[in-house]
Amino acid sequence: MLAPIPIHTIVLHVGPHVDEIAALFILRSFGESVFPGIKNAKLLFVDASSMPGDGQSEKDGYLAVGVWRGRLDEHPGETQGRKEGESACSLVLKALGLEQVPVLAKISEAVTVEDLGGRSRELNLGGCGSHLHRKYRNKPMQVIGWTSHALTAIYEALCAETDLKGVSVSLDLASCVKYLDRKYPNNSAEVKRWENFALD
Repeated sequence: MLAPIPIHTIVLHVGPHVDEIAALFILRSFGESVFPGIKNAKLLFVDASSMPGDGQSEKDGYLAVGVWRGRLDEHPGETQGRKEGESACSLVLKALGLEQVPVLAKISEAVTVEDLGGRSRELNLGGCGSHLHRKYRNKPMQVIGWTSHALTAIYEALCAETDLKGVSVSLDLASCVKYLDRKYPNNSAEVKRWENFALD
């Protein structure tokens, strides 16, 4: 593993997808030893096709996730093809050395399948996130918070499992509501607020 790289800014594209939001969740939850400062790093939203300016590299404290054609961006660029079978989430797990952690691997697998278009995107976490980004164009933190809330509930539900063999993670809205019901068993208002935001 590389020497720790202090980070003060996380760079995402405008309207980040569920894979970038899952990557952000994992970075902020588990990335402090590799990227000191990541937990409280500010977010910078850029155009998806933009490239870094002078003084905006990792060594300058900027961590690009899903943009700028760096190590945490799976998208194709002028000089590289798409990183096959990868998402921003799976690349973050590898950068942190956590790809073998079963709970995180399950989340990454579900997010990557969705990012690669393997499931219907209309009534699932990624599809709703995309719709919400269009509706709340000037409020990206609200959409990131909504998505992260569900990812936290999924993570906690998986951690409670004694054996993850045969356990699959579903990102459809009905499953997300079930995960949230487990997280808030005596607070149906919190779950309803999440669900209403998704269906707004």
